[in-house]
Formats: sequence, C-alpha cells, structure tokens
Amino acid sequence: MMSKNETKRTPAGDRAQHWDLEAEVVIVGYGGAGAAAAIEAHDAGADVLILEKQKADTPTFVNHTPSSRMCAGALLVPSDVKLAAKHLELVSLGNTPADLCLAWAEEMSHNLEWVEKIGGKCEPLFPTGETPMYPGQESLQQTFTVGAGPGIWQVLENAVEKARKIKVLYESPGKELVVDPDTGAITGVIAQQPGKTIAVRATKAVILTSGGFQYDPELLRESFGFPTAWYANPGNTGDGVRMAQKVGAALWHMDACGGRSIPVTDMAPNPATGRYTARPIIAVDKYGRRFFDESIIESRTHQMWREAVYLDTKLGRYPRIPYYLVFDEKGRLAGPLGRANPRGFLADGTLHNFYEWSKDASAEIAKGWILKGDTLEELVAKITQDPQSEGLMESEVLKQTIDEYNGYCAAGHDPRFGRPANWLKPLGTPPYYAIKMLPGGMSTHGGPKRNTRSQVIDAFGKPIPRLYAAGELGSIYYFQPSAGSTLGEAFAFGRIAGRNAAAESIRQES
Repeated sequence: MMSKNETKRTPAGDRAQHWDLEAEVVIVGYGGAGAAAAIEAHDAGADVLILEKQKADTPTFVNHTPSSRMCAGALLVPSDVKLAAKHLELVSLGNTPADLCLAWAEEMSHNLEWVEKIGGKCEPLFPTGETPMYPGQESLQQTFTVGAGPGIWQVLENAVEKARKIKVLYESPGKELVVDPDTGAITGVIAQQPGKTIAVRATKAVILTSGGFQYDPELLRESFGFPTAWYANPGNTGDGVRMAQKVGAALWHMDACGGRSIPVTDMAPNPATGRYTARPIIAVDKYGRRFFDESIIESRTHQMWREAVYLDTKLGRYPRIPYYLVFDEKGRLAGPLGRANPRGFLADGTLHNFYEWSKDASAEIAKGWILKGDTLEELVAKITQDPQSEGLMESEVLKQTIDEYNGYCAAGHDPRFGRPANWLKPLGTPPYYAIKMLPGGMSTHGGPKRNTRSQVIDAFGKPIPRLYAAGELGSIYYFQPSAGSTLGEAFAFGRIAGRNAAAESIRQES
C-alpha cells in the first residue's frame, strides 16, 4: 500500500477528492469474509488495504467484534460437492441459482485445508444439518472448529496482521464507492476517519465485506416489517448495502436471515442466546397458547425465527411477536438461562464476554429481563403491561395450556407438536417466570447480488467492473441449511473474491 496525495482530482459522487491512500485491492470490512479475501488477495501477489469501522482492541478491552468473532465458530465442509450443491438449490426455494450453489459447494469443500494452511488446528464437531426435509442433507454433516469464534478469529488476525502484515485501518468505515464516469468501474472508496474524510484508491478492485444490517432500523423495517432482536456485531448497520445500491447493484435475499428467537434485553448487542433444554419450559404466543415444538429453538437454530413471524390475516396481527418463554421455580434453578457470548480474547489470553448470565436468573430478574409472578395471574398481569403484548393474554388460557402440556409430560408424548420426550418436563412449582422473545439472531442475508466469481452484479445481471462482495453482505443463502454454513460461506466467497480481485489488471489513470 502506498500513501499518495495526487494533484489530479477524481470524481466521488458529485464531489471531487484527492487520493490520500492507495492499494491494489481495498477491502471494506474486517470480519471473516474480509480476512479471507485479504489473505487470498495477498497470497496471489496483490497489495491489500482493509478499512474497518470499529476501533482496534486494547490490552484490556475487545472493541472489534465482527460476527465471525462472536459466533460459535462452527465451520461447514461439504463431504459431497454435487450433492451439497443440489441440496442448497432445493433449500433456497429457487432464490439462489444452480451455478452459484455449485461454486459455493466446491469452494466450501476446501475450507478445512485452507484454515489449516493459515495456521488453524481444526477439531471435528458434532454432525449438523437443519434441513432434513430436503434430500442431500447428509452431505452437510461435517463441521469443524478451532475454538469457537474467538479461536478462529485469533487464527485469522494472526494470518492477516502478523504473518502477512496486511494494513488494517481501524475507525475508518467505508461510506461511498468512487466510480469512473467513463467506464463505470469502481476506482476507490471514500472513508470516514475521526475528524476527516479520506479517499482511498484501488488500482485493481474493491471488495465489500462489511456485514449485514442487524442494527439499521430502517433496513430492518423495509426488509422484514416486524420487530426484531439481534446479538450480532453492532457495527452491522447496512453500510455496504447502501454503498452498493448507489452504484447500481441489484439486491437479493433482503427478507432472509439465519436467525433464532432471542430473549429481549436492554443491551446491544443482545447477550441472550439461550439454554433451554435442561429445564421445564414452554413457549406461548400473545394469547398464552403453545404453537410449536420448543426443541427446535436449539435443533433448528438458524430457522427458528420463521416460527415466530406468522401473520394472522384474520386479526391483522403477528400473534407470536413477541412470544414468551414461561417456566417455573425448578426452571429458574436449572442453571443460567443464557450463554455467555464472547467478545474475544484479551492480550493476556483471557476470554472477554459481553455478559455473564447469573446461575439462578436473579440478576436478570432484577434487570427486568425476566418477569416474575408468585401466581400465574400475577405473571400474566406483568406480561400484559408490555405494549407489545397488546394485552391479549389471559391467565386462564395460560393455565389451560400448562395443564395440557403437563398431561403430555405425564404421558411421555406430545401429540400436538411432537416435542421430544427428553424435552417433556412438567412445570407447576411457583413462582412463575417469563421472558419476552423476538425473532432475530446472528446474520441477515440481504445485500448486493453476486455471481460465481463474487462480482457484484447490477439490475440487468451484468458485473459492476472491479467490485466484489463476500460474506454476510449479500449472502447466497435464502434458507440457511446448517450450523457452520455462514462462517463457511464467508471464507469460501472471501477467497473467491480475493483471488479474482487480485487477478484484475492495474488500472492506469489518464
């Protein structure tokens, strides 16, 4: 990367800019996809610069929290490329082309060897797969880890900044793409640094890897149309979506995400991925009625959000947004209700978490995250005080729901929803508790549409010259097929984007 202060001025939207910095490949966003793209472009011989929105870490605090660092760190490696590609095509419900599914499966099959090549030591995880209703899921049973999100991030960071010494500019979010007015090619990025705006020239290409839009209320409202809760990177505010839109990119998968249902807290990012298996607990809608097999909260974690977004067209409302997890005193004492989501490793090797859940839920009750009632009537009265509940729940309905559920527990069989026997644990020991749940989770999938070369394409299906994208920004997933698939795709298409960007010819300015 060269510093450059040219006298020639270059158009950036309707403004003119000097080039302040220059690199052959400029990457916007330093997460799993950005790291993979940087490594691959560097190893292909390109000079690489990464622009990152968040602050750099300090010895005592983790500031930089890409979703790949916060996730469970599962890495999917398809065992059969053609079978996996066909499965993804089916799972996508026609929303992802067959050639892109094949490119995905082929590149994903190299994930394990690539992680080991850059210094990671992978261990196998449990078999996974969340879409058994479609043939070919057996090709998605191989997942690996190098120590959850913080572990894999340590490998990526070492490969980028230490082993390859790729320059990362923190506190430098990309704001706008620079377009050659004659050719339409992307020539650079306008970025914002504290107190100043800089123009960064890309002599080969720009790669957008700036993540999703979980923390952009406007894009969430336009794409989903209902309240959501997230525990992803709070820096994911849709910057890449808008940058790509402004230069004519087509958008896709805007109404899709890999999401769960998330307990509502007053923290951002939300620290509440749950632990529900080992306790008497049920999920009820605004009326106090069960509506699904609660075990899929954990067994189909990346599709659980879809269970909550049912729109009752007769009543004109979402009866499950929010819904409520209801449990009793035995459930409270069964251990922490939420997992400690990691921020990352500190300089001394200590794991820095966003929040540590109390073992008996006492802290969360005190915070008001968990409602408590000595009786069901008292609990329902507290639930209906929340405006989002619409005051619809009645204690008698909730009592009937619990009585019916306890009968299923006694019989060892749930004839209504098929909840597994090991999840059938009766509840009835007061006090009673409830926590509000909203659809949400780790990753939105919408963003600029891409082709098999990871090039961003316009509304007419043509590549925008010298512009690439990878990862959560414009993910190829419509219906996410398994654990490990998000991180796996970030690495796969990050590599595809990196090597194709590096192969571009150097653009000479006239």
